[in-house]
Amino acid sequence: MKKVLHILKNPNDAHALDLIKRGMDVNQVTILLIQDAAGMKLLETSGKVYVLCENLKKGEKASYPLVGYREMLKMIFENDFVVTW
Repeated sequence: MKKVLHILKNPNDAHALDLIKRGMDVNQVTILLIQDAAGMKLLETSGKVYVLCENLKKGEKASYPLVGYREMLKMIFENDFVVTW
């Protein structure tokens, strides 16, 4: 089982969301929501989900644990694969 980090910046990318969900059956998946996707809520996900705190809009509440740039960099190096969408 591979460790895969998906960095998702577009909340309207249905293709990316479909591929991420498919990969959860065979990989250990972590999803990091950044930029426009920072405020979204994912449905039907078995992976760990985090939000880059610097990308939340003022007054917006995150649906998942917050991480900063340092934690994001650590995630990048801890995973076998990193995919940005």
